[in-house]
Amino acid sequence: MSPARVRHRRVSKFRSKYTKKNFNFKRIFLVFSLAVFLVLSFIVVALLLNKNKINMAVGGKTGAVYVSSFDFEAKKITTFVIPATAELEVSRSLGKWKAKSLWQLGINEKLGGTLLSETVTRNFHFPIFLWADNLALGFSEGGVAKALTALFAPYKTNLGIMDRIRLFFIAVTVKSFDREVTDLSKTSYLRKTKLADGEEGYVVTKNLPQELIYLFTETLINEKETRVEIIDLTGTYGVSEGVGATVEVLGAKILATTKGPPNDSDCLVLGKDRLIVGKIAKVFSCKEGKGNDNDRFDIQIKIGKKFAQRF
Repeated sequence: MSPARVRHRRVSKFRSKYTKKNFNFKRIFLVFSLAVFLVLSFIVVALLLNKNKINMAVGGKTGAVYVSSFDFEAKKITTFVIPATAELEVSRSLGKWKAKSLWQLGINEKLGGTLLSETVTRNFHFPIFLWADNLALGFSEGGVAKALTALFAPYKTNLGIMDRIRLFFIAVTVKSFDREVTDLSKTSYLRKTKLADGEEGYVVTKNLPQELIYLFTETLINEKETRVEIIDLTGTYGVSEGVGATVEVLGAKILATTKGPPNDSDCLVLGKDRLIVGKIAKVFSCKEGKGNDNDRFDIQIKIGKKFAQRF
């Protein structure tokens, strides 16, 4: 075989191998691109279909505590400001502290922002279980740059990635006139007074303004006229009343509160509607159960001594 034919065969083999490799690469790239497209399409559809509100407490270096409600149906963002000098009854029997101390107190107690969200719920009956430090304010303040920071920056929070994506989308689409900021010191929620340390501050009045409560109402719970029974096994005064007030803010109706012998249980939410059970259980960090013991009620909430200790 002549040298020319040998070279020709080598070139042909090389071209054949290159063509096969190139074809395989294109096929892999096509499959990968299709998979990415399907995943992104699924995420976008899920985001568009999910109309649940996101309520979040934000603390940190600012001193004040911010409670933001993101309404995806009304396309509206409402933020409530709890002044730094507001004196609050802290959850988990930790006594009274000013709002500006809650974030650090949560860190000291190894509870993180959970202590913040629990304390806000206990005092104001806002149904909140999500929390973050002050970088998350980028979702409520407006502006693409701030929203991007809140989406990607590392900070302390229990927000999931889907929560962050949903918050980013509403943050960049809601107009400035659909963003409201309410200073709670200007409402009947708080009363200005001299505190035990001699400084001026605010105390909670327990007077819930109806015009603010509806902002936290869950459409699903309200439209189904959800009937709730609280079974109080705590042996502690005021716990079931506090739980009931928060559940009513969600849009349910407390039809009965049944007292029973105290036991060491925590908290259990029972009901047939899994979505409603899940929403209520998350607010109070309760376990979920199927069905209930009484057909008069759609939901039963059983609370025991362990729950009272952390409420």
